[in-house]
Amino acid sequence: MTTTSPATAAPMAAPAALRQALWSPWQALAVHWFAQLPSTNAWFQSHPITEPALVVAGEQTAGQGQRGRAWHSPVGGLYWSVGYPVKQTPAPILSLAIAAALCSELRALGYGAVSVKWPNDLVANGAKLGGILVETLANGRNQWVVVVGVGINHSTPVAAEQPADRPMIGLTELPVAKPPPAAIDHDALIGQLASAALETLAQPAASLGQALHARWPALDALAGRAITLAQPSGGVVSGTAQGIAMDGGLRVLTATGEQTFYSGESRVMSGWQASQRPLP
Repeated sequence: MTTTSPATAAPMAAPAALRQALWSPWQALAVHWFAQLPSTNAWFQSHPITEPALVVAGEQTAGQGQRGRAWHSPVGGLYWSVGYPVKQTPAPILSLAIAAALCSELRALGYGAVSVKWPNDLVANGAKLGGILVETLANGRNQWVVVVGVGINHSTPVAAEQPADRPMIGLTELPVAKPPPAAIDHDALIGQLASAALETLAQPAASLGQALHARWPALDALAGRAITLAQPSGGVVSGTAQGIAMDGGLRVLTATGEQTFYSGESRVMSGWQASQRPLP
């Protein structure tokens, strides 16, 4: 008897609530829903697409975050990826624009405590709520597929490998600023957020920067805070976050003046409350 592994199992029908929550331009979107996958982003590596698609998993067994870190993905969280075919490689600012769009949508649904920690973490109350991983896959014939993978905690995960200075939080621990609409249903929330990501992917590259800068100050979790920025080279920069540059780089006021950085892992020094400083 042949056993089908979760990695190769056929997708199930998408929940009606998810399908109904998709915004009107995306009602016909291809949705692949799995009880379990190794990784929703990895699905696109073995399943080339020519039209936008959404992949959802109830659980990931090999979820990935930034810098190849494992993303703890137990049953109950929101794990999904959208794939979007493009004819040119995306603008570097896209990842920030996606994070801002998802944060704005969560706030619109009543989760007012959510903000964005550069470059692409969703945070609330000083803890990580979710992460975003944007990848570009070659699709042949000078075409690419942009894959946006999102993992959002439903409740605070119990992860033994999670460092004490990187607390995590789930949606169930967040206050909702207004009576929750029907869209806050687990599956419908994925439909809403996936639509927000797709709307951002569909924007012309030239307009992404302007739209991001209009909304970023209200969503920025780091502005005015004392931070460290771990560089890919191994060095660590300390200073006060000053928002973002026009091209999405993180502006940091260091001991030698303001500098702009385009990669690295930002962390708040001495806790979120103690690090708050007014911007000059």
